[in-house]
Amino acid sequence: MQTDHTIELPRIIVMTDDDRLVDPAPIIPSLPEGSAVIIRSKSIADRDYRAHAVSDLCRHHDVMLLVSYDTPPTRLIGDGVHIPEARRSHWRRKDFWRLSPSLVTTSAHDLASAQRATKFGADAVLLSPLRATKSHPGGRTLGFWRGATICRHIELPTIALGGIDQKSMARAIDLGFYGGAGISIFKAPNTLG
Repeated sequence: MQTDHTIELPRIIVMTDDDRLVDPAPIIPSLPEGSAVIIRSKSIADRDYRAHAVSDLCRHHDVMLLVSYDTPPTRLIGDGVHIPEARRSHWRRKDFWRLSPSLVTTSAHDLASAQRATKFGADAVLLSPLRATKSHPGGRTLGFWRGATICRHIELPTIALGGIDQKSMARAIDLGFYGGAGISIFKAPNTLG
């Protein structure tokens, strides 16, 4: 939404998943302040339930709560929204004004999509998959160098997603990514530095 007020964009984003990370509550207290959680689910009812279930916990630990929506909801749960690349066409600027999210992220899988994310009005883009990932085994990946090239060609902060662990996140930041997002790296609280 590229809001007028200044908001600190999270460098670490936890992505939930129906199979690999359903409930982020156990790891939220271990996340650094200013991190974010994106609640995703194929079931709208499950997604909203999960978002409500962790909203107080996120607020208590200064962790932003974003909810992934395919279409604009009646009301916003949490601090912001994540919009999958394939669902951007369901959103209009008036939806952002009505919901007033603090942060809008969207996904992109190539340069053209990342460039469209800027015009769409997102605050940040999650570029994926950078590396091989358990979520999409055998899928085509961008790799660090192609991902870094995309970062240099867009005006939005870019978050690395897909097969990211602590070591690869540090490498991505060195190459120009703003931060990293993932599922596996955040599963065990003791893996966070």
